[in-house]
Amino acid sequence: MPLVLTEYLRRMRGGSQSHLMRAEDGKVYVVKFQGNPQGTHVLFNELFAARLAQRLGLPTANTCVVQLPDTLAADDRLHFELASGKQQIQPGLHLGSEIVLSTMQGRIYDILPITQFCKLRNASDLFGILAFDKWVCNIDDRQCVYWRRSADKKFSMTFIDNGHCFGGPNWIFRDDPFRGMCRNLDVYPEIRGWDCFEPWLCRIEALSSDDLCEIASEIPPDWHDENPVSVQTILSTLLERRSRVPELIREFQRVCGARLKSVQYLPIHSRYDESSVDHGRTDEMQVRLSQLPA
Repeated sequence: MPLVLTEYLRRMRGGSQSHLMRAEDGKVYVVKFQGNPQGTHVLFNELFAARLAQRLGLPTANTCVVQLPDTLAADDRLHFELASGKQQIQPGLHLGSEIVLSTMQGRIYDILPITQFCKLRNASDLFGILAFDKWVCNIDDRQCVYWRRSADKKFSMTFIDNGHCFGGPNWIFRDDPFRGMCRNLDVYPEIRGWDCFEPWLCRIEALSSDDLCEIASEIPPDWHDENPVSVQTILSTLLERRSRVPELIREFQRVCGARLKSVQYLPIHSRYDESSVDHGRTDEMQVRLSQLPA
């Protein structure tokens, strides 16, 4: 069941014109709405990508479906700023991403100085999110927040903002080695070999069509135009791209070159060289329409 939004807090920055709101569970969420300037597909992208990342064991913000009731939708502050003027946000099912930490619990930072990365607990997750972003064709910069609780001396990192995965709102998969990565390449730990990208590559490879369909079935049909054929295309593409992730990582390392801390260039991955890819497994690559949300 979707969480019901109960209180308006403030407007957030960003192209989707999200708002900060409280829900019935007492927690605070960044809410992206249907009909936002970037398109409703970004809601699908956010939720689907967050669920996939969680399946891989990557730290992402708790993301869920939230309901905007009629009474709260009447608030004049809940609107989009468009070139044609203000457009009131409509009641219905929208997307909420829970704030990682409240100000009462600790501090959250958008940027962490490189000198503080020695205090980052999960720096190795940057390899995992790089593999993930290449797999799902994230065409935006990778964004994350750094946080620590009041009594803690070390930071943790949580990945946020997945609205431009799957080729963005238009769902066109066009790979670019400069996309789907942290803008500041100094944040990446030293690349010492393919072991840096395990277990992420194994987990991506292990995801099946049933896994993807199960996650997609949780998403409101309104978020993908009630068009299961488009969703089927995304799922089939993701299945096919699993074997290409090492190739995409190698291309990222090649074009970034000396800007990365690397012992050596990554060799062709033995599990995914051309001879090891089974091009005959069409049964798994064909996602059944009957499995997708109607």
